[in-house]
Amino acid sequence: MGAGTPPWSPPQSRGDSKSELNLRSAANLLIIALFIALAFGCQQAKEARELKKQHNAEAVAMSGMLSFMADAANLTRCDGGEKFPVLFKGDWLEVERAYVNTRKTSGEPILIGFRGRMENDTTDGNVRAAIVIEEITGMWPDSTCSKQPMHKY
Repeated sequence: MGAGTPPWSPPQSRGDSKSELNLRSAANLLIIALFIALAFGCQQAKEARELKKQHNAEAVAMSGMLSFMADAANLTRCDGGEKFPVLFKGDWLEVERAYVNTRKTSGEPILIGFRGRMENDTTDGNVRAAIVIEEITGMWPDSTCSKQPMHKY
């Protein structure tokens, strides 16, 4: 190599060579694949929005004593006293945030008002009824089911 010769230089273009045609075909395929992925992603987002609308429509007003410790949440409904696991779906992140900021000790039951629905839980291999909280409407740390306040958290 001479003093003015670079150690590497790109191959020279030869018009419509086979390698250029292959590159164009690959680029076209990539564009088509991206378009399909975008269209599929939009469809999935639309389906997710429709499912959320359906779940919100199915939700009914409920209240109960919620307790949460580590990775398990349970709710004892005020109307009947039945205890159900709470699934980490719907508006769970907001519920958890409010619970952690409101409770005095871990696992302490807190009265919660919410719009929710029942769903089958199969996480441990058994089918059992569980609650999904779609929208939290109130949380009262110093109240119980027998003494429900009317203000929001």
